[in-house]
Amino acid sequence: MSFSKAAFYGNGKKTDDKRERQWHDRLKNIANREAHYKAHPSPKEYRPKIDDPCIYRKTFFRQQDAFEYARSKSEDLHVFAYESSSFQGENSGKRMYMVCSYPHFWHFYRQMMKQKACHHYEVIPEGAVCKLYFDLEFLTAYNPKSCGDKMVHTFIELIDYHLEKHYNITTNQRQVVDLQSHNPSKFSRHLIYLIKGAAFKDNIHAGNFVNHVCSQLMDVLRPKEEVATEDEPSRKKLRRSSRNKSGKSDDAMSENDAHSRNVDVAPSEFAQKRNLVYFGIAKSRLEELLVRDRDRNEVLFVDLGVYTKNRNFRLFKSSKLGKGYPMEYRQTNYYTVSTPIGRGPVEQIYLDSMVTNVKFCPYLRLLTWEENVRIPLARRNSNPSCSKNEPKAAPLEGYSSSPFPEIDEFIASILNIGGIQGSIRRWSYFTQGELLVYEIAKYRWCENIRRHHKSNNIMFLVDVKNGVYYQKCHDPECKRINFKSDEYPLPRELLPSYYINDSTDFEDDFLEEVSDKDLLTAASGAELSVAGNSRKCCVYNQVKAVKSDSCLPQSENTTSAGGVEAVEMAEDEDGELLEVLDQVEHASPK
Repeated sequence: MSFSKAAFYGNGKKTDDKRERQWHDRLKNIANREAHYKAHPSPKEYRPKIDDPCIYRKTFFRQQDAFEYARSKSEDLHVFAYESSSFQGENSGKRMYMVCSYPHFWHFYRQMMKQKACHHYEVIPEGAVCKLYFDLEFLTAYNPKSCGDKMVHTFIELIDYHLEKHYNITTNQRQVVDLQSHNPSKFSRHLIYLIKGAAFKDNIHAGNFVNHVCSQLMDVLRPKEEVATEDEPSRKKLRRSSRNKSGKSDDAMSENDAHSRNVDVAPSEFAQKRNLVYFGIAKSRLEELLVRDRDRNEVLFVDLGVYTKNRNFRLFKSSKLGKGYPMEYRQTNYYTVSTPIGRGPVEQIYLDSMVTNVKFCPYLRLLTWEENVRIPLARRNSNPSCSKNEPKAAPLEGYSSSPFPEIDEFIASILNIGGIQGSIRRWSYFTQGELLVYEIAKYRWCENIRRHHKSNNIMFLVDVKNGVYYQKCHDPECKRINFKSDEYPLPRELLPSYYINDSTDFEDDFLEEVSDKDLLTAASGAELSVAGNSRKCCVYNQVKAVKSDSCLPQSENTTSAGGVEAVEMAEDEDGELLEVLDQVEHASPK
């Protein structure tokens, strides 16, 4: 087979045209990169002053590694998270973690602000002292009549009331940093309280306080249980307890009376007028804090999911990746920026809006709220015989394979709905209840809402003892109703009992037919039988010893409780000796 010269070497003109196109493409790519680097120049290096903190700065792929590095170097280091389009696209949700000090981070952050490339978050460490903060949001399409500014003003008054009631702390709007990040479809505000001389022990305690406030507010606006009509005694008792000295009920108090007396009016189902006062605020104003979510459910516009450990809280001047709505300082803010010498107002707002930027001082008061209204991760032991003071075993946890790798593979195999493949981010094993908890990543399908959550993750819990698994999630609404999916059976070959128990079909049938009560009764009878046989053997040995020892005096050939008669009857036959042993058993003291 022969080839022509043109077929073998190719057409020279076509080859030259292809090379020219490739060359032009390369030149165009270089020009685009040059324009990008001119628009986004590399930040200048940080040159600290003599009194500035350390200059450590390092990035990590995993948050735990960043925390370990920060603790090993200096107490002035903090962890920040940031998003980038280079992490498998803008919708990947992948974040990197940077460790540096506040001045060091601000040096790079202010240069990125000019480029509008800030997608950074403050990581609130577990157990860190923090300020009181809020994330307020609602969808404008589902709430066209809601006035966000008026709602925020009412909410600040509500928080001021509870701070004074529970902690004797007086606050106002001048101590609140108000940041906004509105877009046409969503109302979003961040509030950070600057309480002089006081801060919360950690964000878990702050979350408990916020959950208590919202729970009481919902009890007022939407009582969980209505008083039954036929329960007349309880209604009379409620009426008597709600009477004040003037003969009027507390629910019927006017707004001025409530402000003058500074009382927390108890909710009542009998109050129907909108001018009633609760927590020092008219009920008509409190009802404005309720909004509609995507599922048309009536909820508060407070996001209760931002009070978890190691929470990522968006920074001032930062926007979410792929969205051009940064968190800006609201111009109508009552908070006044006090700038020290050598620091600009923007930098001061950046520092004041940091949730964990709390300086230690001798008179600093740590606010706590021990009541935890969250749903526990592991179920409590229902055995009443267990002591409350008994120490609980620390759970096993990790990121790689758990003690049950077969169950790991099974859970990973079911994390696929709608073409989204999830993975196991972390596992925890509670030895006392034999409960295996899987924290899931990149997969947020919830059986409660029948779709994926927007931002809150889910978890699968495996009851190894009973051989079932079910799903729960970290969404505040799902936690509020204590949602738990249906229990699904695990394949038998995944359970340890499948390999440990060598049961036969006969044993399986026996266990199905006999109840636990019957088994316990049979076990108790067997125990008594064994104890009785032990006493018989003991007396039998004593009688044998008496028979064989004929040289002993008569006084020593006696036994307690009828032993002498037993010896005389036992001299005939061994069969008669067994009857004597029964008599001895009945005659002997129990």
